Parts: sequence; C-alpha cells; structure tokens
Amino acid sequence: MNASSSEIVSAKINEPAITINNTWWDLFLEKTNHFTNTTVIKDAMSGTECNEIKEMVGKVIREVCRAKTDQYGFRVYVDGVRVSGEELENTIFPQPPQLNEEVESWGERLFPGKKIGMIINSGEKFCNELAQRLSIYAAPLLEKVGIPLNGLHSTIFVGNYGLTPLGIHQDHRGANVIHFHVGPGGKIMYTWKEQQFNELLAGRNKKDVPVEELLPHANKFPFGKGDIYFMPWDQFHIGHSDEFSIGVTLWFDNHVRTHVLNNLLESFRIQYLDMEDTTVTVPEKTLNDLKGYADIDAVLKIDEHLSTKTFPEFLNVVYEEYMFSLFSNQGWSTLPLSLSEEHNFDENDYAFLADKEIRAVHPFKILYKIISEVQKVQLYARGSKIELNFHQEIVDLVNKLNEGSTYKVSLLTEQVFKELPAEVALYMLSLLLNKRSIELID
Repeated sequence: MNASSSEIVSAKINEPAITINNTWWDLFLEKTNHFTNTTVIKDAMSGTECNEIKEMVGKVIREVCRAKTDQYGFRVYVDGVRVSGEELENTIFPQPPQLNEEVESWGERLFPGKKIGMIINSGEKFCNELAQRLSIYAAPLLEKVGIPLNGLHSTIFVGNYGLTPLGIHQDHRGANVIHFHVGPGGKIMYTWKEQQFNELLAGRNKKDVPVEELLPHANKFPFGKGDIYFMPWDQFHIGHSDEFSIGVTLWFDNHVRTHVLNNLLESFRIQYLDMEDTTVTVPEKTLNDLKGYADIDAVLKIDEHLSTKTFPEFLNVVYEEYMFSLFSNQGWSTLPLSLSEEHNFDENDYAFLADKEIRAVHPFKILYKIISEVQKVQLYARGSKIELNFHQEIVDLVNKLNEGSTYKVSLLTEQVFKELPAEVALYMLSLLLNKRSIELID
C-alpha cells in the first residue's frame, strides 16, 4: 500500500498568515471574561482559511459516507424532518460529495429545492487536515489554560435549515462552544440566561412553548463568514440560518467529575480487561464458599508490577495514561482514522519507508513514558498507546522526530540507531505513520 495515496485537502498551511495566535487568544479570554460571556469576534479567519475548512468539511462527509456510519453522530434533516437510517443508507451514503463539488451543490443535488440541515460530530476523526488546522488554532489557548479533562471534540453544522432542528436547548454542564463560521451565508444565535429562560417558561414544558413567543426576549448574536462565536455552557440557545452556511464548533469540554470518571473506567475496560473471553460461568452454591470471583480475575489483564496497587492507585495509573493520550492528540478525545482503517495500510509492510522523507505532524508531539519496573517504554501517538521494550535509541528517535524537522529515513536511522537494527526503526516509524503522528513528504 502506498501510504501517500490518502486524500489530501489543503495540506499546506501558511501559519504566519493565521491571526488566531497567542495575542488573539489573549483578546478572546478578555472578551469572554475567561469563558463566561457570549461573544462574537469579527474577521478572525481569512477567506482562504474559510474556503480550506469548507473543503475539509467535504472530506469529512465523504469519509462518513464511505464508512456508512452514524456511530459518531451524523444527523440529516430535510425540511425540518430527520432523515431515517434507511434513507441514510439508500440516498446519502451512496452519493457523497465529489472531490471538487461544493457541499452546498451536493445538498441541492440530493434534495433539490429543500431546506437541509446536517449535524456532524467528531469531524476531526474523519479529516486529519481539519484536526490539524483546529489544533494549530487552539494550541496557544491550550498553553494558556490547559487541556480540559474531557478533551476537545467538534461538531459541524451545515445547511440552510432555518431554526436549528434541535430546538431551544442547553448544552451539558461545562461544554463551552467556540464556533468557527466559514460561510458562505451568515447565522444568528439567540440566547437566554438560565434563570430568565425558566421565568419565561412559567412552569410550562419547553416543548409546549412556541419558539416565536420566546425569541423577542432573547439576546441576538449575528455573525458571518470568518467570524468566531463563543458561548458558555449555561446558555439556552437556538441558531437560525436561512442562507446556506457551514460552521465548525470546537467544544472546550470541562465536563462534570462523574463523566470524567466514566471515561477512566471505559479506558480501564478497554486496556485491562479481556473483553473477548467467552467462557461461560457457573452458579454459586453457597455464600460460605464463593468461587465465582476466579472467573472475574481471569478476565483481568494486569501486569505483575501493577497487581499490588490499590484500586485508587491503579485508577491514578489509568488517569495518567488517559492524560498522556489527550496531550499527544492536542486535546482531541477522539482518535483519528488510522491509515489501516482508511486505506488498509499494513504496519508490517515497512520496507518502502527506507527511501522516504518524513516529519512529525505539526503541532502534535509524540510523548513517551518509561516503565522502569518492566523495562518498557510507552509511546503516545495521536492518542494511541504503543508499548515497546525499552531502549534509549527508541527515546532518541522520538526526541528527534519531535524537533519538527524533515528527515530522510535512511539518514535518520543511521544517525540515531547505533545498536538496534534499522528494521526496528522502520517498524516503529510504520506504527507512527499508521497512527498519523508522522507524515510522508513527497
């Protein structure tokens, strides 16, 4: 497989031309009073940036259609009615937007003359360029305030659907929204503070109150192509978009403690339980001689050096791994599609790398954690954990890649690997390429 055959959208980034930088985020934090005030910041992105992001959204939709999945959240509305799973399968998935087709033209081709709306979660998973672009935008912010414990994720809003099909709603606690509006049309957000909104309901169910009755009491925030809209989590809100437009929202997600704990427990389940064990258990006969825990213990995949830890101590190990994963992925909670998932890339077919040039994918870093008790090193690459036998040259290779330069693989391995065979370096680079933490340079 030729790993360079991936669809590349707007791969070249003119970073000096990007105005969403360290100074810009200082202004953002001032205007939002550190994530507490709803704000519109005009002309944050150039026309070129907006057009590039629109291309990336097209790629997201193509990949979702290729995967034929709504597992990560892909909702389509036509004239305000949600499209069924069967219609997704029969109408939308088989007809993705073409490479040079505008998303607006594609929507009109599928549903001529109709009002359409799409809400797409986890776009960063399906388009590596989108994840990279938003990461470059957000990097100075993360340096200033840190990475939220629930990580970052995105939602894409597409269409000319009028009022948001979800109706007036409030996002979950801690979910702050940074909306990058790339047009071409504008959008209006209507917001209400929680106490004000509940007073307007006057004890009635929200679903029973016409939106038209509530809109005159709302705060109104219009914005257009190139603008960024911020809204804190506690606002009731609804959007309105009569003109066709695309907006990409970055969720800065300070979720509640119990949700973060659930993330850790899920991470524990994935990493330390043998979920493929299908052994049938047997009944217990008496409380005086319980034997069934042996079946539970048999499912645990816990190394000996961790087996003596108390449950809180072990959970802290899981937490550290979870945070290493987030930091290696610039905060994204969703892993990118690997090359194996997207293009059937074979990690074991690594010989072709010997005459290639590579570099780390900016602004991501490959992190590592040395487990001295068992002479292992854990690499964290775009959220994935890779565990290898420890050798200093593996760490040296990671440090070299993190410098961000472009390297000819043959020279890099010759420079770094004095003891380990070159094949180890090629295999390691193949793993990192598959996880999308390094890229080939044509």
